[in-house]
Amino acid sequence: MKIWDNPKYQRISNVTIENDMLIVSFEDGTVAKVNAQSVLPPNVQQAQWNLMTFDAYELTIPTEHGNIEIPWSTIRVLSDEKYSAYLATMAEVQAKKIGSRIKALREKRGIKSKELAERTGITPQSISRIETGKHDVALTTLQKILTVMGYELKDLAYDETEFEEKSFPKLLKRISQAGVDKNLALTRIIPKWVQEALESNQEGVPDILLDEAARAIGDIFGWSVAAIWGHEPLKINPEPALVASFKSPVRIKEKQAYAYTAYAYQVAQLILMATSHVSRKAYPESMAEIKNELFSGNELLTFERLLTYIWNFGICVIPLDDSGAFHAASWNIQGRHVIILKQKTRYQARWLYDLLHDFKHVLSDLDSENTGIIEHEEISPFSNPASEKEREANAFASLLILGGRAEELAQKCVKEAQGKMELLKNAVIQVAQSENVGVDSLANYLAFKLSQQERDWWGAANNLQIENPPPIMIAQNKLLEHLRFEKLTESEQAFIKRALSLTS
Repeated sequence: MKIWDNPKYQRISNVTIENDMLIVSFEDGTVAKVNAQSVLPPNVQQAQWNLMTFDAYELTIPTEHGNIEIPWSTIRVLSDEKYSAYLATMAEVQAKKIGSRIKALREKRGIKSKELAERTGITPQSISRIETGKHDVALTTLQKILTVMGYELKDLAYDETEFEEKSFPKLLKRISQAGVDKNLALTRIIPKWVQEALESNQEGVPDILLDEAARAIGDIFGWSVAAIWGHEPLKINPEPALVASFKSPVRIKEKQAYAYTAYAYQVAQLILMATSHVSRKAYPESMAEIKNELFSGNELLTFERLLTYIWNFGICVIPLDDSGAFHAASWNIQGRHVIILKQKTRYQARWLYDLLHDFKHVLSDLDSENTGIIEHEEISPFSNPASEKEREANAFASLLILGGRAEELAQKCVKEAQGKMELLKNAVIQVAQSENVGVDSLANYLAFKLSQQERDWWGAANNLQIENPPPIMIAQNKLLEHLRFEKLTESEQAFIKRALSLTS
């Protein structure tokens, strides 16, 4: 609900005047101060402010022209920039509706826009701007346009499509056409209490519930409730960081990928707000510095250790348990970096690799604000991507995981196993322990090398993977250590908890 829809925002509790300033208190605790003369019509100069009265919704001021009634909305428009901007937006929406209706009526009569311009004496350019909602139209002009087409004002208001009933299936169909996955809307966006209320009203769903569901979706994708229930196609509003590298492969459903990316970007923005207190420090300037910090002791580089290391720079790492759309993303949002991981496997080694890969993007590729890199395909240490940035990120991750000694360690494993496949599993375990590298990462590299020789060792490599605790849980717990939910509104808190699968 918008703040101005709250009755307490609208209701006046007290009014005073001091030094030509009108001071209006509202029931929500806010106080508006406006120039007293500014609330009066231009032709009214003498007002008897000492005789002013008020009720919950308006002021009444005696003047030489009689009593002037000033509604609460006038005070809010003059003192609240956001409310003023909202009304301006609604005026634009209304202008587009009127223009769209004029166009529909003209086309119903079979009248060309040029012909309408000639009949009314209005330029064709002005007719076009009126029909597209880009031109304010006076009532007299509107009446002239309707009259020459054989219509009346009442025809402007009638639209057979306006009487279509709202329904939940219609809502899901509308957003689906824009690329928003229905399951995403149901599991991550529409509040649980709204869904429960919808389910409990089987015989007839109140419009207020449907509007609440539409509002929750609209808040994420920048759509008004009116637009969602309207007839114009819904479009995802572009953000610079969303389109920076939004070049999805042909097989990716781009509309769906773009919609999910917009959702994930909203999640990232809110989490950055909830972690605004997290301290930041300068990023490492070289690989040598990173190695020195990560391997100064004899500790193994695990996914959890890397998470701690990256969070220490103030970089937010967000795990999302959703399928499709993209595999990972990293953004610079107003100077702060965030990494989103969506790896579906439970193998810690894969999460470790992905995090290092995107950490490289943060260090090298996202200096400018509102930029981002979207990984549409699975990040693989064994692929050779076309992008130089992706190749560099892969090399960075591989170098840190196996210390730049991948081939040397693989040969040690083969030697330890005496060249026998059946002895290779134990050999990998022994070499990994003696060389202080992850047994899971080493097993993956060896399986890849053997696959190049058309020898399948992936089954054994998978048996050496570390799954517990699940990496998504490790990342989630690390995020929760830094989150301050009190920095968010109640609705924002509920949204983030659902995004992180903290609630059903």
